[in-house]
Amino acid sequence: MSSFALAPCRANSGAPSKIDVSDDNQNWTHAGTFTVENRIENTVYLDHKATGRYFRIFVTATQADLYQTCIAEVWAF
Repeated sequence: MSSFALAPCRANSGAPSKIDVSDDNQNWTHAGTFTVENRIENTVYLDHKATGRYFRIFVTATQADLYQTCIAEVWAF
């Protein structure tokens, strides 16, 4: 994976996040950081190509009084 796109399901106010990849769903490698913006689609380009059978997204913080981030769809490519 060299990039991915995601679509928020409602307004998000810039949630800092990270993405990890894994071949076995147990040992994870950090692949990059990004911010979930309040747009119809967010495309994120990783600094280095990451390979793995699985990927996971962690929202590391929220903004203001919004203690949630909603992601409706994710496309990896």
